[in-house]
Amino acid sequence: GHNLPFYDPAHVRKVIAVEPEAAFERQFREQAGRTPVETEWRRETAEQLNLPPNSVDTILATFVLCTIPDGVAALKAARKALRPEGRLIFCEHGLAPDPKIARTQKRLEPVWRAIFGGCHLTRPIPTLIEAAGFRLEALDQAYMPDSPKFASFLYQGAAAPV
Repeated sequence: GHNLPFYDPAHVRKVIAVEPEAAFERQFREQAGRTPVETEWRRETAEQLNLPPNSVDTILATFVLCTIPDGVAALKAARKALRPEGRLIFCEHGLAPDPKIARTQKRLEPVWRAIFGGCHLTRPIPTLIEAAGFRLEALDQAYMPDSPKFASFLYQGAAAPV
């Protein structure tokens, strides 16, 4: 629900939120009540996304690919639901390019995952996106400012179905 206030009803007709954790539904519903955009909550996993093929214009993934157990399967399910001219827009954290930081990420990841709901520090986001049948159209990469480098390397951009 964090992204709902940013949708412009002049450009977005409906937002479908996919989340397997019931604990997040209340927060989503609170945010949904404050937006003029139509919303739908779907309590299902991203890997088993049950949307009709070619039924959505845009998939937005923000800080979710780190915790989804099978990121490639989730992205493949999203690609299936996406119209051929659609786009995947993403902002995700993952594996840092600096070998020293990447080693730290790999060392910390088992404990980090246990504390932070399964969050992986070492997911190579562009590789996952391409493995799911997308072509990267734009990719920006940087560390988030004022954050520990081991947890803050960002990948943001857009991808189209191949």
